[in-house]
Amino acid sequence: MDVSCPSCRNVDSVQKVSSIVSSGTTHGSYGGAWSGDAYFSGSSATNLATLLMPPDAPKESRFTGYFLWYVFGTWALGGVCVLLSMLGALVFAPFTGGLDEPIGAVIIQMFGYTIIASIFMVPLVWMIRDRKRWRDAYPAKEAVWISAMENWDQLYYCFRDDLVFDPESGKTVKPQFLNEFLSS
Repeated sequence: MDVSCPSCRNVDSVQKVSSIVSSGTTHGSYGGAWSGDAYFSGSSATNLATLLMPPDAPKESRFTGYFLWYVFGTWALGGVCVLLSMLGALVFAPFTGGLDEPIGAVIIQMFGYTIIASIFMVPLVWMIRDRKRWRDAYPAKEAVWISAMENWDQLYYCFRDDLVFDPESGKTVKPQFLNEFLSS
């Protein structure tokens, strides 16, 4: 396979994109007594390595955590509503002649709290629907990403012409537009 640049036809300034990214990216951890026993970690990359980074993998859904918090939060809201209804009945009992009279008020309060809880349930239904849509779309997104990664792994960069190219197809692109090139 000929890896000469399609623009200048030279090979002396050509390097594989994946090696530019790996050599231009560093990861590290720092810390100790001088920093108050705090440890820091991070990474840095050259501008070129940042431009030539591989495409991001599709993210897994964090839906389960949000869903559980939302469900338990809605249940807690319902419990608070029931407790407020009972407390309202007890507070108003002495003024209305006993626990028999405020039953209508309790029913009205429960109706109001049911409406409030229903309003909180609407996003839950949307979350369930969106989760299904995300789950159905994930395999296609993953296939696109795998294809893009296979293409990315075949690319070379010419330092002389500031050009990314695929030696098999002869296609070229500026580093700034690499993600669009990989997704096409």
